[in-house]
Amino acid sequence: DDDDYDDNEPDMIDKEIEEKIEIEEDVIQTILIDDEYRASDWYMSASDVKTYHKYFLQADANQDGLIDGGEANKFFTKSKLNRKLLAKIWVLADQNKKGKLTEPMFCSMFHLVMKIKKSGGKLQVPTELPKCLTLPVVEKLGTNIQKTVKQKKWITQKKTIKVANPNKKKNKKSKKSKKKKTPPPLPVDDGNNNKGNDALSFGDDWGADFGNTDWGSNDNKQTNTTTTSDTINTSQQETKPKPGSTQNDDNWNAFGAFFGDQ
Repeated sequence: DDDDYDDNEPDMIDKEIEEKIEIEEDVIQTILIDDEYRASDWYMSASDVKTYHKYFLQADANQDGLIDGGEANKFFTKSKLNRKLLAKIWVLADQNKKGKLTEPMFCSMFHLVMKIKKSGGKLQVPTELPKCLTLPVVEKLGTNIQKTVKQKKWITQKKTIKVANPNKKKNKKSKKSKKKKTPPPLPVDDGNNNKGNDALSFGDDWGADFGNTDWGSNDNKQTNTTTTSDTINTSQQETKPKPGSTQNDDNWNAFGAFFGDQ
């Protein structure tokens, strides 16, 4: 039977679906090293370095390609910064600790002095040299570097889930129990004049009350209106009036007259 329960089929089966998910992956990008430090308060671009080159030539009085302490003191006092502040900046800029500044080091010191001077006191001498002004960065300004960044993207992947087995037959017994119950049939008049089955029943003596045992016979083909009127009149003749029933008689006579006039 097709409705029989198949015990050989599992309730759940595996189903492979596809879904889109967002992931992050490492991506190598080529960027300008200048852009890597653009957000810093001490940012210095390759264009700034080119501008500072002419000042380096002015500060290098002996033209040996280096700026010593004397040359630095003579040149940077023109900025009108406090000599103690200039001394702190010198220490930061002298990254090799040799008492002399190469052109990249000079550019870093010059940039610090200019930033502090133009800030109107908002920028103070940093406790350590900002990374954007260190030699490895300054020497590469204007060049591209490889950088690993996190990048989001959507991918489609397959996934196995559990689903109801469509081949699993439903239990026949449980299926039958779910059928809608049919209400019992309404009572039908079988012609046996069962009392109480019809709310409109007048009882077994319906014909006798009217004194007409041939009620409904084929020999009497008068209309319902005429028969009713005659029967009522006959009943009125045979019934002796009771005291105090005059009003009721009048009502019945009027009732019979109404049908007799039809």
